[in-house]
Amino acid sequence: MTMLQQIHRGRRHNPPRLMIYGTEGIGKSTTAAAAPKPIFIPTEDGLDQIECASFPLATRLADVDAALRALIQE
Repeated sequence: MTMLQQIHRGRRHNPPRLMIYGTEGIGKSTTAAAAPKPIFIPTEDGLDQIECASFPLATRLADVDAALRALIQE
């Protein structure tokens, strides 16, 4: 299949995917936790006080990659 044959027409109905960036303590995680069914890929400590679904702490880029791949496959 050529690239031109792969062009999508019409609307896509994919869920939103967000990355929120900022200094610590400004409410990034609290804001994200208010979204419907959020799943966190934490790269630092700080989710202890928030009720949310999250992967284990990602300490390497490979951990983030593995979490994203798991979400894609689900």
